Amino acid sequence: MPQKLSHLEVEERAASAAALLADPVVQMALDDLRSAYLSTLMQADVGTPEAASAHAGMRVLEDFKASLLAMVTEKKMRAKYGRTDE
Repeated sequence: MPQKLSHLEVEERAASAAALLADPVVQMALDDLRSAYLSTLMQADVGTPEAASAHAGMRVLEDFKASLLAMVTEKKMRAKYGRTDE
């Protein structure tokens, strides 16, 4: 079970997540990986381990971005609804 974060921890985590999302080097790396996975996926036959691996890689990239966005959103939600005591 994840532990509850303090307001300061949420702020720090949101700032770090936002910085990663805005970092051009991180974005280039994610774009390069996505392109490589997409290329593999388009060349692989359906149902092969290569296709499954490429699809899984693309899902991980999307999950990674979604996780970072959730960290930023959590901060915004706490600010909007005044939940700074947790």
